[in-house]
Amino acid sequence: MPVVEKSVVAENKLPPKRGVYVLANDAVIEAFLALVHSLRRHDPELPVTVIPYNDALAELRKLAPQLRFDILDEAPCRRFDALAQQVNGSPLAAGMFRKHAAFAGPYDEFIYLDADIVVTSSLQEILTAFAASPYDLVYFDPDMSQVYLPELAAQMIATHQAQGFNAGVFVARKGLVSDADRGRLAPEAAQLRDQLKVSAIDQPFLNYTMHRLRRRLALITELFPTMSSSVFATVPFRFDRRSGRATLPDGKSLPLIHWAGYNYPYYIIRPEVYLACRTLNLNFVERLRCRWDFYRRHHKRKLRNALAKFPPTAQLVQLRERWKKV
Repeated sequence: MPVVEKSVVAENKLPPKRGVYVLANDAVIEAFLALVHSLRRHDPELPVTVIPYNDALAELRKLAPQLRFDILDEAPCRRFDALAQQVNGSPLAAGMFRKHAAFAGPYDEFIYLDADIVVTSSLQEILTAFAASPYDLVYFDPDMSQVYLPELAAQMIATHQAQGFNAGVFVARKGLVSDADRGRLAPEAAQLRDQLKVSAIDQPFLNYTMHRLRRRLALITELFPTMSSSVFATVPFRFDRRSGRATLPDGKSLPLIHWAGYNYPYYIIRPEVYLACRTLNLNFVERLRCRWDFYRRHHKRKLRNALAKFPPTAQLVQLRERWKKV
């Protein structure tokens, strides 16, 4: 048998596959389009894969060839839905647990994104820095108050050096959590349900899993000190429409903007930023139509709620009915 030099083996080793996962379905397609257009602006060739929130995917499937993204098979992702009932005691928003599919997907190193995010810098740079780091998972927002109630939080910090993080965006490695890990830890988490912030749906269990497995976690500023330590849309920032970049008043960069649970489009703050991303690559008429639809929906609920405060006179009832048709 011929001897194969180690250098030859090293040369033939395939480089790690890197990409982005987005949890989405047709119900969040407007937010998804803003995300993908903004991502393609900064990383035209970075692979993107949709994790199906449920089986409502008809519109996304139509867009996939044009916007160059893949969609994971929906059926295998359903196994994660059971975690919602098991851990939280409710099937509410079970699709959020499907982000766990990222740990067994095609990418060796990946960035996971909820759909309510836009990208304002290169994610490839973040992935490259992460690959050279000692960390298992890098997060973008500390968020312990939305993970555990105070008693359990103190316990997890003391025994596991727990770092609470927002689960809407993170960088991680394939295989970080296995089905066996989830099978062992889900019953444990269920026993602690009254100390979990279950209103945050999937976030407590993902945190608990990382803490119990003692994964090496770090805030993004450990890799990029010049980046913001939070990417929530509530952070004061300047947005440069020409470059698509965002910066804080102190000059730190904001690599992403996350609306974190805001109900599109009713509670989108800084709508001009969202619309700048959503209307990328559209012609004038398409941009106008998109803006009209956004603001019509954005203000419709506000006006309806305002009208509801007044006594139901005949004229007011008529006005409410007219507004429903707009």
